[in-house]
Amino acid sequence: MAIDRNIAFPVRFNPLKHHRNFILNIVQKNKPEELVNLLNPICNNYIDIYTGDFTPQEIGEEVANQLKKE
Repeated sequence: MAIDRNIAFPVRFNPLKHHRNFILNIVQKNKPEELVNLLNPICNNYIDIYTGDFTPQEIGEEVANQLKKE
């Protein structure tokens, strides 16, 4: 399964490391063997989890808009 990369440039955001609803969706739709392959690149990197209502794409757009304002 490919991870959705439709996040506005120049924002780099890995929803598999940071977006609660995205992670739950991945867990529900994939077999354990597939999950291992998706999680391998993360290794033991520290993660933080976003629990709000924005989609990963909306987060990217909001970050880009805030940067433009500044």
